[in-house]
Amino acid sequence: MGKVFFALATLCASQLVYGATLSESSKVLGLSFEKKDVADKTLFGLRKRSSSSTVSTTLTNVEGIFYYVNISLGTPAQEFAVVLDTGSSDLWVLSDEAPICSSDPSYYCPYGTFDASESSTFVEILEGGFNITYLLGNSDIGNIVNDTLRIGGITLDQTTFGLVTDAASSDNMGVMGIGYVAGESTIEQDDAIYPNFVQSLYDRGIIESRAFSLWLDNLTAKTGTVLFGGIDTTKYTGDLVAIPIHKDVYSGVIDSYDVPLTSITFQTDSSSDPSSNFIDGSSIVPVSLDSGTTSIILPNDLASALYLGFGATVPDAAFGNTTAILPCSIGESSSVFNFGFSGTGPLISVPISEFILPLTDNYGNPLSDPSTNVPICQLAIDFANGGPSLLGDSFL
Repeated sequence: MGKVFFALATLCASQLVYGATLSESSKVLGLSFEKKDVADKTLFGLRKRSSSSTVSTTLTNVEGIFYYVNISLGTPAQEFAVVLDTGSSDLWVLSDEAPICSSDPSYYCPYGTFDASESSTFVEILEGGFNITYLLGNSDIGNIVNDTLRIGGITLDQTTFGLVTDAASSDNMGVMGIGYVAGESTIEQDDAIYPNFVQSLYDRGIIESRAFSLWLDNLTAKTGTVLFGGIDTTKYTGDLVAIPIHKDVYSGVIDSYDVPLTSITFQTDSSSDPSSNFIDGSSIVPVSLDSGTTSIILPNDLASALYLGFGATVPDAAFGNTTAILPCSIGESSSVFNFGFSGTGPLISVPISEFILPLTDNYGNPLSDPSTNVPICQLAIDFANGGPSLLGDSFL
């Protein structure tokens, strides 16, 4: 059984570590990422229905939140920014022939499109073999292909990925899924299972552990790092606490980072003791840790209770009937939600400000309550509606 490690005590930067084995290591890959804020928090919901080895890359942190990394594919290199997603397992990018991009790729698909005819190292593996559907119901369809991948100063030739030729209208950016191979969209096609990005790093000896950690440079930073193959012990103080990863409640196998959420309590800024218990520890809610989703997504009764705890309201269908609205000033409180895992496991405190996202019109202008002129925000908590529960970037 795999494990997730939480860094407790004082964090130098937010850090989560995923993997079956962790050790201090120098054979690693480090990748920078950036955080991107988006106006529509429903835009991203990507969870798919002592060694000496690590690799790191820079993360970019983009209000509704997602993290992206920069890669290139093909020969000569074609550049892309792709969402870093712990909730899925496939790497895919958009084809320049995808209808949503073809009329004006630089405008409609600004994060990059792939022109297979321009790459001398491109190989098509299975036409029509790629088909992935995400939590929000958006599907992306295309071909399974091979080409050269460059990322974080390394080159991986003959890397398998999806080349999407028919994408959902909202999916104008590719995805790098770093979940388990068992979570690949092709897992039910015997002729299409392949080593995904993390597995390829391990198979080629670039890392010695299929573990990774990610952190922001600080709590408000737009950049951070994802480190494959190990941990950076300078990024936290205290202990790493392991909790088990559970089998997926739908597939019956370990194919995602599902952990047992056993308590949620609310603590006001004026009290040292929790004032409300939303899960009391007597029940377990399996949740997936998912960097590709902005919100936290919980069973409807639990999400409704949290709405009431925030004093939020659910407006009419003009906003979508599960988008909770509340005054932005609530985010100025120093109150926290405490998330407890695995019974006696780690307790993670999250400021309520992390769940308050700006609400804007189609032109990016902040919205206000028309009756009071008070700025209004949206709450990054959504109904699961019988589907899987997730802890997305608002928690992470």
